[in-house]
Amino acid sequence: MNKKIFQKYAQIKNQIKELQLEAKEIEKSVLEEMKKAGAEIVKSDWGTFSIAKRRIWTYSPKVIDLSEKLRLLKKEEEEKGIASYKINENIVFRPSLKK
Repeated sequence: MNKKIFQKYAQIKNQIKELQLEAKEIEKSVLEEMKKAGAEIVKSDWGTFSIAKRRIWTYSPKVIDLSEKLRLLKKEEEEKGIASYKINENIVFRPSLKK
């Protein structure tokens, strides 16, 4: 097996994780700057920054109860073999604890 390709994959995944954490921290500052300026959209040489808004719903106890019933029905169908599934393959990478 070509160990170099595994090493390269691991290095890239680690870099991505580090960069995502860094970007998440910077994102807070970018959002703060945009809000201070009253800007929903900022166009720059690097691209367009826009504030995305999404609704987060809170449901009534009735809907929560029905959702739980549905979850249990799904599980029951899975266990009885009524529900069908397909298998997707992908790589799972966990970095080693030693650096």
